Amino acid sequence: MSRIVIALFACCISAAGLAQEKIDGTLGGMLNGYVTMLGKDCPRYADALADARAKNDVGGMVVTGQLYQTMCVCHPAKARALLQSLPKERLAAEAAGPNSFAAVAEPGIQTPCWAEQFHGMFEGKTCAGFKSTDIRTGTSEAAYCACMKKEVADWPDADTGLLFRQMGPYNAQLLAAKTNKTPKPQRTPVLHRYITSLNRCGGGGEFMD
Repeated sequence: MSRIVIALFACCISAAGLAQEKIDGTLGGMLNGYVTMLGKDCPRYADALADARAKNDVGGMVVTGQLYQTMCVCHPAKARALLQSLPKERLAAEAAGPNSFAAVAEPGIQTPCWAEQFHGMFEGKTCAGFKSTDIRTGTSEAAYCACMKKEVADWPDADTGLLFRQMGPYNAQLLAAKTNKTPKPQRTPVLHRYITSLNRCGGGGEFMD
């Protein structure tokens, strides 16, 4: 299956984890608690990345690198930006309804971080995206990275968010179909666009028969 987004499903924002932090029920308290929680979790991501590098585990480096960049760099930065940009009255209000942690953090932290990670996967002549898919024989890494960078350049954050949410279930359904020799699951428009781009650039072999 495509590994470009699989690791990041572990990064989905959940208010459940915040229950362990000693915070008040305001939006500001929730956001500050989230930053604190990430700070406690990040050493294990750093250790996992260091371990993958020590073992020269390319796949592990891609996965743990994604996790570290998203959870230890992007998420804290976006959370702090919300704390600076949102009105004080809103931060001091109860985190409920439209002002709940999830309602604010998903569009303000999760989706833009997914988009940042997604586009970053294809930067440079050597890119993590090349190592995250099954490449067609004869495809050069530089050509693939450049091709995919162009393919995803105009993807809006909202579509990237849909891709990250839909890829996991689709991969599970596709694996089950291959195992049981049943028809492949239908692709959503976002999945179809992404997989078509992979194929056009010389990747996406994991989605073929």
